[in-house]
Amino acid sequence: MPIETKNLKLLESERIRTDADDGGGKYSGREILDGQSNNLFNDISEMDRTTGRTSIQKIYAAVDTADTDALMGATVFISQNAQDPNVSAVLFSTDSWTDERKEAQNRIENYNAKGAQIAGTPLDTHWKGMKSLQVAMFPQEAESAIGTSIVLISNEGKALEIEQYLRITEVSTRTAYMMVDGKQVEYKIATYGLSDALKADFVGLSAKQWYSGEKSTTIIRDTIVADTGKYYSSANLKEAAQVGDYSVVAEDVYTQLVPSAQTETPMVNINAAGDSVALVKAKNGVLSKTFNNVAINTVSSLYLGSSVMPKSVEFTLFGSVISDVGGELKNAAGTSIGTINYQNGSIAWNASAGTGTTNLTINFMPAAAVTAPVESELIYVNQENIGFNWLRNLVPLPSPGSLQVSYLVQNQVYTLRDNGAGQLRGVDSSFGSGSIDYDTGTMSLTTGELADVGSAILMTWSNMITAQERSGLTINKAYVEIPVNDSIVAGTLTVAWLLNGVTKTASDNGQGQFTGDATGTIDYADGIAKLMPTLLPNGGTTFNVSGQKGSKSSIQVTAVPTGGTISIELDNGSAALIPKSVKVRVPVKYMSYTGEVELRDMPIDATTGRLINGAGQQQGTINYSSRTMSITPSTTLEAIEREKIMRPYYGTHNTSQEAIEAGLLGMTIKYQNTSETHTLNLNEVATAVTVSVSYRDSSAAQSWSDTVIGSTLKTDLTEGFAEQILASSVRFTLAGSTYVDKLGSLYRNPSVTTGAGTVAGQIHYGNGAVELSAWDVGGANNPTLETLVTQLESVKTNQVSYRAPMIPIRAQSLTLSATKVEGGVLNIMPAGSGVIDTAECDGFFNFDQGYGQFVFREKIEVTSANRAEIMAQDWYVAELEYTRDGKQWIHKPIMVLPETIKYSAVGYSYIPIDAELLGLSAVRLPIDGRVPIFRSGEIGIVSASKSQELPDYIAGQTYPLNDARISWCELEDADGIKIPFDLYTVDYDYGKVTLNGDFALGNLTGPLTATYRYQDMGLVRDVKINGQVTFTKPLTHNYDPAHTIVGSALVIGDMKSRYTRLFVQPTWNSVWLDEATGGAISANYNDALYPIEVSNKGAIQERWAMVFTDTTTFKCVGEYTGELAQRGTTTTDYAPLNPITNAPYFKIKKEGWGSGWANGNTLRFNSIGANYPIWVIRTVKQSEPTVLSDAFQIMLRGDIDRVI
Repeated sequence: MPIETKNLKLLESERIRTDADDGGGKYSGREILDGQSNNLFNDISEMDRTTGRTSIQKIYAAVDTADTDALMGATVFISQNAQDPNVSAVLFSTDSWTDERKEAQNRIENYNAKGAQIAGTPLDTHWKGMKSLQVAMFPQEAESAIGTSIVLISNEGKALEIEQYLRITEVSTRTAYMMVDGKQVEYKIATYGLSDALKADFVGLSAKQWYSGEKSTTIIRDTIVADTGKYYSSANLKEAAQVGDYSVVAEDVYTQLVPSAQTETPMVNINAAGDSVALVKAKNGVLSKTFNNVAINTVSSLYLGSSVMPKSVEFTLFGSVISDVGGELKNAAGTSIGTINYQNGSIAWNASAGTGTTNLTINFMPAAAVTAPVESELIYVNQENIGFNWLRNLVPLPSPGSLQVSYLVQNQVYTLRDNGAGQLRGVDSSFGSGSIDYDTGTMSLTTGELADVGSAILMTWSNMITAQERSGLTINKAYVEIPVNDSIVAGTLTVAWLLNGVTKTASDNGQGQFTGDATGTIDYADGIAKLMPTLLPNGGTTFNVSGQKGSKSSIQVTAVPTGGTISIELDNGSAALIPKSVKVRVPVKYMSYTGEVELRDMPIDATTGRLINGAGQQQGTINYSSRTMSITPSTTLEAIEREKIMRPYYGTHNTSQEAIEAGLLGMTIKYQNTSETHTLNLNEVATAVTVSVSYRDSSAAQSWSDTVIGSTLKTDLTEGFAEQILASSVRFTLAGSTYVDKLGSLYRNPSVTTGAGTVAGQIHYGNGAVELSAWDVGGANNPTLETLVTQLESVKTNQVSYRAPMIPIRAQSLTLSATKVEGGVLNIMPAGSGVIDTAECDGFFNFDQGYGQFVFREKIEVTSANRAEIMAQDWYVAELEYTRDGKQWIHKPIMVLPETIKYSAVGYSYIPIDAELLGLSAVRLPIDGRVPIFRSGEIGIVSASKSQELPDYIAGQTYPLNDARISWCELEDADGIKIPFDLYTVDYDYGKVTLNGDFALGNLTGPLTATYRYQDMGLVRDVKINGQVTFTKPLTHNYDPAHTIVGSALVIGDMKSRYTRLFVQPTWNSVWLDEATGGAISANYNDALYPIEVSNKGAIQERWAMVFTDTTTFKCVGEYTGELAQRGTTTTDYAPLNPITNAPYFKIKKEGWGSGWANGNTLRFNSIGANYPIWVIRTVKQSEPTVLSDAFQIMLRGDIDRVI
C-alpha cells in the first residue's frame, strides 16, 4: 500500500507539556491527535501574558507504515499561524533523537558568541550580585551603547576561567583625572547598567594600574552573531501573488523567538561626526633602534618607546625574519610569534616566539595619535546597484587601521575593520572581506551576503590631514641661556665653567658666535646669549660670565613699501648707531599668510653696514651715521594647504537625472593636504607697515660680570614654525640618551620592558621649547630629532553620514544641529518618511535602520544677473547646474564645523526579562527577540488554506472543489468533528472528494465541509527586509492575502526505515562506535543474502549490539533502549517487539547466521527510523488575549511513489 495522509503523524517525545530541564527526550510513539486541545502546549496563563513566555516542546515527525516505503523530500512547516498576533510558533531541530530541553535551550542561546576585546577595563573589583559595571578608557575611545551584548571574562584561557554574557541597559560617562608623575591625566569612566546580576566576582585594575598598561584579570569582549540555530516559521501573505510570479511579499521575514518589552530611550546631543584617533607618521622613513638583552617569553613585553604605524615593524628574531601583518608579528612561514600594540608601541610575545635573551635591531615607522572628527561616506543600496562587490575612492586618505565599513543583512549590522595591513576583516570570515590602499584611498569590499535593499553601506575613517610630520627639522644644540638684559658690546663676552673639575671657556668672536669649548649665538641687540657646550655640563654647573654692556633703545617706525622695499630713518636722535647693536623686525605677507623677518647689522666700515638674516643673507643696508636703512625683506614659508575635492550628490538615486527630478542634485566637499612653498615679502603691501628696531647709539659701556646656574638645558624643536606640536609625538636623542614625550613631560630612556621612564624635562607644545633637567654629563652635544608631528587646523565639511547606536529610531524624533563656519546654527528635522529637503539641507534618514546622510546646502537660482558672481565662486561646478520647473539651479555648499554636528533622537530599547519567568536567557539572543525565518538557498512554501461546504453527503458522490492540484484535504462535519479518512478519497490532482459507496452520516452532523490546501514549494533565491521572498521558479497557483501564508520549511529529506553499519567484533566493551574494535573473527552475518528486515512502523533511531552469551544464544542491547528482555538464538528468527507500536524493531533471519560464534562475539548495526526530532517553540508576547484560541498547525508533507 502506498503512503497515505493517515500514515503521516506527529508523535510525542518522552515528556511534553513541560518546560522542565528534562522535557523532550526520546521518541515515545504516542500520536499527537490533530485538533485536540492542549495536545502539545499547556494553556497560556495570565502570568505568561504579563511577563511573556517562551515554551519549548519536542515532537517527532513520523511515517507509520508496515513497510519501508519512502516519504520523499519530507518537510515540516507551520501551515497555520495562531489567530492571536501575540502568539507565534517556530520550528528548529538539533538532529538529536535523545536531547532534552536543557540542551535545546543551550543551542538556542548560542545565537551570540564571543567576539573581539572592546574598549574599557573594569575598575577595581565588581562583586557577585552587582548589576553595574565601571570601566576606564581613554577620552577618545567610544563607550558601548545601550542594548549591546558583552562578555565579561575572568582569567581567560586559564583553568579558573569564568565568563558571563550580559546586556547593557544603561550608559553614563564622566571625565575623571589622576596625577601621574606630577602631571594631571584626563581619562573617561563609563558606567554600564547590566541586565543580570554578576554570578561571580570579577577583578579589574585601579586607574593607575590601567594607565600604566598592566593586564587586567577581567576583560570585556564584544559579541558576534554565531546564529547556530536555523528557525522555521510562517508569515501571512501581504500582497496578492499570481501564477508565474517569482516573488511573494510576506508581512515579515522575522518571527518572535523571545518576547521583549519595548521602551523608549532618549539619545541627547550625540556627536554625529564622532571623534576618532588616527595614527599619523611621526617620521618620514624608518627608524632603526637596537635593544640589548631583551627577554623573550610569554610574560615579558618590549616597548619601542612610541606609537607605531601599522605594517611597518621588521626585525630578526633567533634567525627568523619577523614582519608585522595587521598587528600580528609573523615569521616567513606565517606563524604568529606575538603582537604589536600600535598605540603604545608594545610587543607581546607568544609561545611560538621561543624563549631566551637576545639583542634586537628593530626597524619601524614611528607614529603619533591625533584625535579629530571622523570622515564618513555612505552608499545607498537599491535594486539597481545591489551586489556583493563595492568600490570607493576615499578622500581624504584614511589613516592605517582606522577604516570601518558596516552593512545590513536582514536588519543585522555587520562590520569590517581595517587591520592596519590594508585588509578589511570582520570578527568572523563570513562577514566578508576587503582592502584599502592607503596611498590612493581605493577601498574594495566584498560583503558576506547581499546587503538589504533600502539599507546603506557606511564607511567611517580617520583622516591624516590634521597633522603634519616634521621630523626633518634641524634641532639646535642644547644650550644654557645667559640673560644680560642690556645690549651686549660685541666681542666682549666670555664664559668659564668646570666640567668634572676641568676648566672650560668660551668667548665671543665679535660676529655673534661663541668659540672655544662651546658654540652658540649672541644677540647683541636684545642681550641674550645661548651657550652650547661641546660636552654636556654637570647639572647645576656655575657659569662665570663677564663682558661689557650698554644701554639698549627700542623704537617702532612706520613706512610705506615701494616695490617690496622700505626706507626708514630713526629720527628720534642724532648720534650715530653703534655697529653690531642693531636688530630690525619687519612684518611680511603673501596672500593670507603673514610672517616676520628678523635682520641684524653686519658692519662694512665705520659708516655703513649690511642687514642680514639668520642664514647670513643680505636683505638691506644701514648707514650708522645718518641712522637710515633700506630694507627688502623676504622669507619662505612651507605651507600645508587644503585642496577641495568636490563630488556630486544624488541622495538615494542612481543618476543625476533622477536626483534632478527630486531636486537633490548637489555636491559634497572633502579636502586633501597639499604642500606649497610661498615667499613672504612686501611686494603685495601698499599700506604702511610697522617696523621694530633695537639699537645702541651711545658708545658708553660698562664692564659686567655674573654667575648663571645651569640647572636646565634648553633647545627649540620648531624654530621658525608657528605650528602646535602634537602631544606625545616627540622623540629625540642627546648624547647617549633617548627622550620621549608623554603628555608634555619628557621621559629619559624609557624601560624596554615596562615603558616607564624617568621624568627629565618638559616640552611646550605651543612654541616647541624644550627644557631638560637630566642628561649624560660629558656626553656630546649632538641632539638628533627622531620624531615630531605638528597639529593643523581641523577640516570643515558640508555633509555627515552616520549610524545611530540603537535601532529602530522613533519616527520624527530626530533633530540635528550644526554650527556654520560663517556663523549661525543649522537645525534639521527629517520628515516622517525620512526625506530631508529643507532650505539648508538635503538627505534622508532611515528610522527603522537608524542611518542617514545630511548634506548642507543652499539652493540658488542661477539668473543672468548673478551668473558671473556664482561662476567666480571656488565651489562652482558647471556639471552641477540643473533645470527644474523652467529655472536653472545650483546648490551652494554650506560648510560647518564637524565637531559641532550633534543629533538627538528617541530610540527603542528593550527591557530584559527574568530568564526563569521567560523560559530562556535573552542576553545571548537578538535584542528585540526576533530571528530571521527565510534564508537564501533554503526551502520556502506558499500555502493557501480554504474551505468549501459540500451541497450534500450522498454515498459514492464526487464533489469538485474550487481549486485543482491541491496538496492536502480533510472533511469535517458541522460540529468540527473530523471524518475518518477511510470514509472518503481525495483526487489531489483534479481537486475532487468522493464519499465511499457505503458512506452514512451516522452520528455526524451535516453539512460537511472540505478543508483543503494548495501549495507551491520553491528554493529561496533572495530575501528582502521589506518582506519580499524570491524563488528560483514561478508560482503555479494564484494566492490572495486573506487565505495564504508564506513559510520556511524544515527539510528532513527522504523518510524511510533502514539499517546500516553492520559489522562484527570479538568482544563487547560497551563502547558505541561505528567501526569494529579488536581483531577479526571468523563468524559473520550474511546480510547480502539475508538482509535485516525493518519497517517504518517498528524501527527506531538506535545503535544495536547482539552480544553472544554462548555459541548460539545472544542478548540484544540498544545504546539508548538498553538490554531487551527477549533473547535470541541463531536457530530461529529474532524479531524483538517494539512495545509502543506492536511491530518488531527489526527482524534478523536465522539463515544469515554463519558458524564459529563464541561467547562475547558481537554483531553491531544501526537502525534508522522513519521519524525525525523537531523542537517546537511557542512564544507569547506581553499582551492581552485577542481571541479565545491560540491554536496553530504543523504540517508534515512529502512525495510518495505514484501508483499508476
